[in-house]
Amino acid sequence: RAEGAPARGPAPPGRDASVTAVSESCFVHDSEKALWRSFVAVKNRVDDHVDKREYDAALSELTSLKPVVDRFFHDVLVMDKDERLKTNRLALLASINASFVRIADFAQLAVE
Repeated sequence: RAEGAPARGPAPPGRDASVTAVSESCFVHDSEKALWRSFVAVKNRVDDHVDKREYDAALSELTSLKPVVDRFFHDVLVMDKDERLKTNRLALLASINASFVRIADFAQLAVE
């Protein structure tokens, strides 16, 4: 297990156990490292807020990642030809998405 990586095992309700573990050793760009560090820094606070049903506070923690997420997508080609890098980048994004899904299923929001 990578240092700082969320623990594996049975997922509590609302958490996705199918998320592939992120491997910090696969990070190539500084923006990948920064996004992972930033996410790990807020993840426990997000989980605590969700467990207490403090959804506004949880969402606020996650939205604080916007600048580092923007930088990640500016610097990194997620669908890299190197399958190992691509899989790790998708796992990184899936880890972040799993935290968002605990708050709400944003796919259900419709914009008309």
